[in-house]
Amino acid sequence: MDWKTFIATVIESLAWPSVVVIIVLGFRDKLETLVPRLTRFKSGYIEAEFSERINQLASENEECLLPAESLGINDDFPADLKDSLDDLLILANVSPRSAIIEAFLIAESAVAKIVSVHFPTDSLHSIKTPAQAKLLLQHGIFTESQFHQFNELRILRNKAAHAEEFQAREVPLKIYIRLAILLALACRRYEEV
Repeated sequence: MDWKTFIATVIESLAWPSVVVIIVLGFRDKLETLVPRLTRFKSGYIEAEFSERINQLASENEECLLPAESLGINDDFPADLKDSLDDLLILANVSPRSAIIEAFLIAESAVAKIVSVHFPTDSLHSIKTPAQAKLLLQHGIFTESQFHQFNELRILRNKAAHAEEFQAREVPLKIYIRLAILLALACRRYEEV
């Protein structure tokens, strides 16, 4: 290969990447405003949507962002929930999907327990469904915010459970776990009839 052929080959192989770089640089200002609003994209779709929805839930429930001591996660915090929180945070390092599923199971079980206490004759107390949370909302036991939080946690759990390759960033994952534990703690306040 002579030098002219070599230069022609190099120019040919660099043509498309150069065009892309020029376009990106030309539209940099517009891209900077669009990228933060991006909530879904094909590569890493589930992770991006999970992070976005968790950040939204966290902004609605700022207490989950506070240090553990501020949440009352100390000696007065129920030992079983404290142990569950610690175990889930460890599990999150090994298997984010499993941590999400287990965290939601704790919240879901707490909701089921309230239903069984307040509505012992209702057929919903024997199975765990979104209808249980709706029943609690309808009877004023759950606030709109708690109902919304429960449903968002459920939707995110379903996405994590059914995605082929699910990975979550550390911070949104820890927020998810804390939200689920805090919802379970809130449910305990409603256990008395």
